[in-house]
Amino acid sequence: LCLLALMLTGSRSGYLALLGAAGVFVLIMNPRLVPVGLVVLVLMIPFLPQSLVARLSTIGKDTSSTYRIRIWEGVLRMVDDFWIQGIGMGPSAFTIIYRDYANTNAMSAVHSHNVLLSVLVETGIGGFVAIFAYIFKSFKAGIATAINPIDMEIKFFSAAAVASLTGFFITSLVEY
Repeated sequence: LCLLALMLTGSRSGYLALLGAAGVFVLIMNPRLVPVGLVVLVLMIPFLPQSLVARLSTIGKDTSSTYRIRIWEGVLRMVDDFWIQGIGMGPSAFTIIYRDYANTNAMSAVHSHNVLLSVLVETGIGGFVAIFAYIFKSFKAGIATAINPIDMEIKFFSAAAVASLTGFFITSLVEY
């Protein structure tokens, strides 16, 4: 169902997240397969649906991408003023305050289109450090468990957990 949803939405960040998550999973489970996977990936390019290739080729060039960059410019101006305490949680606080910092080409936004920027602007430096500590600890624990597993089932689920976090954080760079 998730793959069907990905194909139907054409989410570019979703495709990149899936690719990144799969790569991390293979890297943890059997690092010797990484070169093979890269070769297979390159060989698959001519066989990919043209709609997917066209969609991925627009990254950074379409209005959706430039709109996000303009929102990030306004959010970074907000961070300059609110980096210690943040603005408060939720889209209502963001919407009200963002207007004063917005790029003229992105005047209305209800969120930052980036989870890490959202955490920084909403909670300030304390929340930002906390989420980075959480991310680091989660990845460290997952990788350590996968490297020295009790059995293969534990390795599999630890690798899957780290891979899914990787996918989530790839998507969260441009989504809310």
